[in-house]
Amino acid sequence: MSVPRRSLLFVPGSHERAVAKCPTLACDVIIFDLEDGVADAVKDDARARVMAACAEAAFPHQEKLVRINSIDSAFGRDDLAAVLEADLDALMVPKVESPDDIEAVAALLAAHGKPLPIWANVETPRGIVQAAAIAEHPACHALVAGTNDLRAGLGLTHSNDRTPLLYALQALVCAARAYDCLVFDGTYITFGDPEGLRAECEHGKMLGFDGKTLVHPEQIAITNEIFSPSAEEIAQAEAVIAQYQDTLAQQQSVDILDGQMIEALHVRRAQATLALDTALKRRAS
Repeated sequence: MSVPRRSLLFVPGSHERAVAKCPTLACDVIIFDLEDGVADAVKDDARARVMAACAEAAFPHQEKLVRINSIDSAFGRDDLAAVLEADLDALMVPKVESPDDIEAVAALLAAHGKPLPIWANVETPRGIVQAAAIAEHPACHALVAGTNDLRAGLGLTHSNDRTPLLYALQALVCAARAYDCLVFDGTYITFGDPEGLRAECEHGKMLGFDGKTLVHPEQIAITNEIFSPSAEEIAQAEAVIAQYQDTLAQQQSVDILDGQMIEALHVRRAQATLALDTALKRRAS
């Protein structure tokens, strides 16, 4: 069954109230952040708080990740040691620029008997150039766009216009699909702009992203709405599958529905849509 991963909320480990509130939120994935969202002076406290939350709190439906600091930093090795003892679904590695960055973390996890899936935060021009090689690594299960760092690395001014980022965004989606990884859009950092967030979610969905990373709980509802199958998408998926089954029964190879050719690839997409819808309905029941 499809696992909903529409909304992925970054939660700074240093923010006590935000960490405590996580189990009550409607996001699909909690990413406890020990890296950019936490000042150096409080990283040890943040790490302890996150590990306690993972051990003590009941998360009714969210997947739990931790974004560690780079293992080459002053904090990364301690982060990794703590993660080995935590109940997590995956580990996010920041600023991944090559498969070597994945291998270094994967080898340490394997050496301690905890081969967690790794989600690669790709947020530099070098990481975009190496996206396919990163996705190809067997320990890499997801690519996560770091669009704000990427803008800085490309020398772009801040803007809600994503035209200058299109090559990078499409490179991530293409790499993920080529090597059967998940792929998630970057954050929208303009607060109090629901229409801007909606537009960017719709753009990300159009590009093929599975979901979107968020920086505030107020962004969850819109993101969940956009990345959930709409009534029209569900009806279309059901029609595609029914038509295709009828085609097979007649021993034909292709058929037409509403002027569009239907082949096996369209059926797979329709099945994924219905599987996500089923998973969401089961969660709500």
